Amino acid sequence: VAIALVAFHPYVGLSDRAAGDSANKAKPAVMGMAMSDVWLCVLIAALLCASVIAGSGLMRCGSILAIASACSAISAWRAGAFFKRRIGGITGDCLGATQQVCDCVFALAFMVGLSFLSVR
Repeated sequence: VAIALVAFHPYVGLSDRAAGDSANKAKPAVMGMAMSDVWLCVLIAALLCASVIAGSGLMRCGSILAIASACSAISAWRAGAFFKRRIGGITGDCLGATQQVCDCVFALAFMVGLSFLSVR
């Protein structure tokens, strides 16, 4: 979900002249991203999740997976708002930090959901 930050927030990394040509490794990828690319990432993630659920026979986990995905998306949205308020947009480091936080939130929400499922 961190890839969605690229579509909704401006890139505010150092200019190429100020930091040297090799300083902005994320800028070409970030500046060339279209909204259709974000939706393609969402579709691929949804297909992967559906194949995991169908392949493992864990059809009851579908709602837990959806809730964990929503928690991860909310975390990315809040991270984007934080970065916009603090530095005016995103950098490559912001994207990396958001990815790590969203992965942790997803894993935690999924484990909590599974623990509630096993209690029933």
